[in-house]
Amino acid sequence: MKGNYLTTSPTSVVTLWNANSGEEIASWEIKRYSSDTTILSITLNEDVDVVTLSSDGVLQSWDYRALVTPL
Repeated sequence: MKGNYLTTSPTSVVTLWNANSGEEIASWEIKRYSSDTTILSITLNEDVDVVTLSSDGVLQSWDYRALVTPL
């Protein structure tokens, strides 16, 4: 994400932040198979998509670039 964006997750929601302004850009919920599912890890794949691993063992990826306007 080239240092301009930050992702966080308190539970099962991913939040994308503008690292320069501190503004929230978008939030979305991961696919859950139980009510107490949490995100264990957030990373970037080779295509620079946001990838999450949940406590349910589910890998998901999102193209965050579709959510942001150029800085």
